[in-house]
Amino acid sequence: MDRLEELAGRLAHGFSALYGESPEDVLATATLVAELTDELASWRQGPEPAGPLAVRDTSAGSRTALVAGAGPEDRGMARERLQELGYAVLEAESGAQALALCAQHDGAIDLLLADILMPDMSGREVAERASMLKPEMGVIYMSGYAEDEIMFYGILGPGVAALQKPVTTEALARKLAELAEAQSV
Repeated sequence: MDRLEELAGRLAHGFSALYGESPEDVLATATLVAELTDELASWRQGPEPAGPLAVRDTSAGSRTALVAGAGPEDRGMARERLQELGYAVLEAESGAQALALCAQHDGAIDLLLADILMPDMSGREVAERASMLKPEMGVIYMSGYAEDEIMFYGILGPGVAALQKPVTTEALARKLAELAEAQSV
C-alpha cells in the first residue's frame, strides 16, 4: 500500500491527525487531504468488485482460514504462511467479499485474518458481521501501522489478537496458539 492509499484509508475511517517531520510536511499532507476529500466520498462509494476472489486450491489443509483485505502481496504472503501451518485458505480483497465468502462457504471457517483498515469497512466491522455467520471463527487482525498507533485510535483494544505486517510464520503460529488458548478458557 502506498502512502496515498494509506492516507485515504485513514481518512475513510475517521482519522484526522496529521503527522510530519517538519511544518512543510504537515502542510503538504494537509493540502493533499484537502484535495482528496472531494474524491474520497466517490472512492468509498465506488462499485464493489464483481464477486469473491477464487478460492485457492489448498485441499491439504484440515482447517480453513479467510484472509480479508490487505494488498495482493500481503494476502499472498498471509496465504503462504497459513498454508505452511496446515490451513486451507479463502481470500477476499474487501470486507464485502469476505462476508460473501462467509455466507457462501458450506464448511467451518476456523480463522479470519483481517486487515484492520480496508476501503469499504474496518476489519473490526468485518469480524463482527462474520461472527454472526460463523460464530466458531477466531479472529486475528493484521496491520502495517505501529501497535501504539492502533491502540491510540481505538481500532483495537487490549487483549485483541493482532499481527504486524509483513506476517511471519513464527509470529502467526504464536498468535494462533494464543488464540486457541484463549478460546479454550
